Amino acid sequence: MLPARLRGVARPRLLAAVAVALVAAATPAVASWTVPGNGSGGAQASSDFHAPSVNSATIAPVGMTAAGGGARAGGQFVVYATLTDPGGTGVASALADVSALAAGSTAVALHPCVASCTIGTTTYTWSSAPVTADAGLAEGAKAFSVWGIDNAANTGAPKPFSVTADNTNPTVSAAVVVASATSGVGYVRQSGTYAVYANAADGGSPASGIATVTADVSTLNPGVTALSVPKCTSSCSMGGVTYGFKSAVTTAGSPVTQGVFSFPVTASDKAGGTGVFTASGTVDNAAPAVSAATVLTSGSTTPGFVRSGGTYIVYANATDGGSPASGISTVKTDVSGLTAGQTALTLSACTSSCTVGGVTYGYKSSSKTAGTLGAGPIGFTVTGTDKASGATTGSFSVAVDNTAPTVTEVAVATTTTGVPGWLRKSGAYNVYANASDAASGILTIKANVSTITSGQTALALSACTTGCTIGGVTYAWKSANKTAGSTLAAGAVSFTVTATDNAGNAGTSSGSATADNTAPAASGAAIATVATNVPGFVGQGRDYVVYGDASDAASGVFKLTAKVSALTTGQTALLMPACVSSCSAGGVAHGYTSATTTVNGTLSAGSKTYTLTATDNAGNTTTTANQTVVVDNTAPTVTVTFPTAGYAGGWLAGCATALVADVCGTSTDATAGVAKVQVSFRQAAAPSLYWNPLPATFSSATEVLSNATLALPSWSSPMAAAAFANATGYTIRALATDSAGNTATTSTTFTFSP
Repeated sequence: MLPARLRGVARPRLLAAVAVALVAAATPAVASWTVPGNGSGGAQASSDFHAPSVNSATIAPVGMTAAGGGARAGGQFVVYATLTDPGGTGVASALADVSALAAGSTAVALHPCVASCTIGTTTYTWSSAPVTADAGLAEGAKAFSVWGIDNAANTGAPKPFSVTADNTNPTVSAAVVVASATSGVGYVRQSGTYAVYANAADGGSPASGIATVTADVSTLNPGVTALSVPKCTSSCSMGGVTYGFKSAVTTAGSPVTQGVFSFPVTASDKAGGTGVFTASGTVDNAAPAVSAATVLTSGSTTPGFVRSGGTYIVYANATDGGSPASGISTVKTDVSGLTAGQTALTLSACTSSCTVGGVTYGYKSSSKTAGTLGAGPIGFTVTGTDKASGATTGSFSVAVDNTAPTVTEVAVATTTTGVPGWLRKSGAYNVYANASDAASGILTIKANVSTITSGQTALALSACTTGCTIGGVTYAWKSANKTAGSTLAAGAVSFTVTATDNAGNAGTSSGSATADNTAPAASGAAIATVATNVPGFVGQGRDYVVYGDASDAASGVFKLTAKVSALTTGQTALLMPACVSSCSAGGVAHGYTSATTTVNGTLSAGSKTYTLTATDNAGNTTTTANQTVVVDNTAPTVTVTFPTAGYAGGWLAGCATALVADVCGTSTDATAGVAKVQVSFRQAAAPSLYWNPLPATFSSATEVLSNATLALPSWSSPMAAAAFANATGYTIRALATDSAGNTATTSTTFTFSP
């Protein structure tokens, strides 16, 4: 089938016209010819009846390749287009009407493009020479058109396009450099990786849009004055700011001088307008220091220990020493030797419970559980990384202690007596213990005494400072006072004491005690003056002793005390130990006696009361009824009836007892009664020696008193006549003492005559 229209050219050879008839099948066709020149030449035919097509076109400022679609007043621009010829003869030329941008530019020639033909992501085949936009070009959308002419002389219709006239420069409102390894906003280090973030906007009306954002990072990377900062598509927020543009990760050069630096960020819009924002950052080349780290078992107070299967926390101190310092970004620990897989456990800034072992730490991990560990040291590391991505790793160790402490001795004793092994219902008591741990040391000691005091399953024992020795054993640990239950039954009770070490290991020991709820018995109370040992009487200012008896069938007597404050001020609990000697008063033996005590010097005469209190080893007490003692402050009377001062002989008959050589007299006391009369003999002249019954001579320089025989109111004392020298003077002194200890004395001087 022949085409409907043929166009040809005849090259003349002395012919004015040529007629050609073409026949194809049965369908007639008509061809028209033109014969140029003088009508001579050969004839050729072409089948191209189609004008060229304009596939795409744009306008971009001179030098702009990132994007097209914009122009600005007075700015130079280039028209880019892609044309194809459907007829196949090829595009011969292309033209553009940009008179809306540059007055009079209705047919700007485009030429085949050989360089810088890609604008944005589109590659164009034709481009114009630079065209200068009108200086007074107003902002807004402007139309332009492009058309082509093919080699068959077909001319295409102009195809319209639009371009934005934008005379307003873009703005860069924010920019920052970020160390990519740590997201350290504003920081970088030499040889470290970083990215630049920025925010830019175009403010034309309408805006042509941002074409490029670049950063001059030549301070970090010499020669890099236009680092591309394309639109951000992921991880666009840094330091609480969301950025629209973000560069690729870039590695800083080395060396780079430490300190603050600035870098300009330039935004260009599609119309060729530019805006610049100068940002700053800090180069920190000094890595941080990790100065201290430790591991603390959860609940412990002594760091450096952990046990197999136990929970623990890691503490560390890290500081950054740059000038200026970027600051710590992260602190992480590799404790995979303790807990499998924990190669980068994060330590956060510590806000509470930061001081352990006397050291205050700035960073602290969450709690972790140790795996199955053998005893001995295990190493771990702590890495501090600053915001500029500088990092330092410190090596440390922790000791694994899998051995429980040993509780060697335990006891319970009442606070009243401190005698181990005894309790009473409603009575206060303490728990005592000794424990040791050869590795991590004792952390806590707690007692389960719930059988004694309801609910007390973990009574804490502290290091003992006072009252630590009971029953002859000194204990290192002692509880606070606790009160036994009011319904505690008499008999044996058990308890346990558990010691926990600083690694979390625990050892337990059992103990027992006996509850004794029966009070002791107290009896046999007596008070006797020391001078006479006669019970029932004392005198003001006189020394006395309290006597008594006590017994207890269960825990035993702990002590017996006397309340004798009516005799001696302040003596409300005079201790009466078990008596070992001089235990009788008035011929009655007693089991307990007090130390010698003195009656008040101004105590009035009369009957006074006192009591005895017995306490058993369980703390039970019994107090006697009021006992009485008589205060006698009146001295007795005493006389010597023979010999008298007028004695002149008859020694054997002087005391009315024939043939008995003695001296005699009388003594009386109205209250306590006379307890004793004593007599001494002394030479009246030098050497004035006293009679000494042994060896029965006047040989003592000090007075020797001998007890007289009483037949009250009379008394007598034997003295042989042979003891005296004839016609020699002697002095007899008689001393009477009543049962309250009051005394009276009299003396007689005589000259001996047989």
